[in-house]
Amino acid sequence: MIQLTKPDYKARYREFLKTPFWVGLSREKTRRQPRCQRCGVGQRLQCHHKFYRQRWEDTQLGDLEVLCDGCHGKEHGVLTLKIPFSPSKRKKRLRKWREKQERKRFTVRGRYHV
Repeated sequence: MIQLTKPDYKARYREFLKTPFWVGLSREKTRRQPRCQRCGVGQRLQCHHKFYRQRWEDTQLGDLEVLCDGCHGKEHGVLTLKIPFSPSKRKKRLRKWREKQERKRFTVRGRYHV
């Protein structure tokens, strides 16, 4: 038996996500469940495996849940900021977000903390 290293496994999984089987299955799941199953958002939906079967090709609709990109990122421990796609607006919003986070560090109950 050949042991796959983590990079090999991830590469094979990325290829699986491009197969007609997966594309069709995920489209069917999002058609049946048109909102995020955690927060109820109806945009930028993705299918998430609740668990994996021995073979990816044996995946069934019940093995999946529909999540928005934010909830999916949280599930995998990835921070996602919902900001516009244009690069100039993205930089501006990111800068504002960082400034807000910096202000939060120095305030206690709405007052500046020295």
